[in-house]
Amino acid sequence: MVDPEVLERIAARRAELDRLEEQLQPAEQLFEVGAERDELPRGRAGRPEEENPWGDGAFLSSIPRHQRQFCR
Repeated sequence: MVDPEVLERIAARRAELDRLEEQLQPAEQLFEVGAERDELPRGRAGRPEEENPWGDGAFLSSIPRHQRQFCR
């Protein structure tokens, strides 16, 4: 049989992890929204993207926002 103290510690840790999960959920949603936004095509008025895909900072705009910090 498992020691009651161990069971109590497990229950306490599970409750702590549940609270952390609730706190992190908005951050996960923010990440998902940003990732979806970064997947959308980037159109420019009067100029097709295929014309110059790497000019005028298009390279950085093609990298997801959460990964741009590694490009500098």
